[in-house]
Amino acid sequence: MTGGKEHRAVHRVPFVQAAVLLVDGKVVEVRLLDISLMGALVALEPGSADLAVSGDCRMRLTLAPDVTLELAGKVVRSTDDGGRFGIQWDSMDVESASHLRRLLELNLGDHDLVEQDIEAMYAAHLHAAD
Repeated sequence: MTGGKEHRAVHRVPFVQAAVLLVDGKVVEVRLLDISLMGALVALEPGSADLAVSGDCRMRLTLAPDVTLELAGKVVRSTDDGGRFGIQWDSMDVESASHLRRLLELNLGDHDLVEQDIEAMYAAHLHAAD
């Protein structure tokens, strides 16, 4: 990603796994590289369609045969070579939010860090509403 040092409001965890993005009625296969309560970093799988920055998308991430996260978001940035894309979540259903929270707790190894992330998101949301 271009730019200087980034300051993140929430913790990201490495989580490499295949996922699917639904973009403009098309299925785009991606490899999830990391994930947070606010978004994710993905890489296009070879032969996948390109993504447009600022385009809406929906990610499907299967964690287990009976657990699939459905996360709606927007592509907000890409690397200079166009191979990796940052996605910011706009919304998710309660079940997906619960599973994402648990995934982060397990990978961070600290329930309190996830609580701090939730508080930071809430504060950012209140600040944006002002």
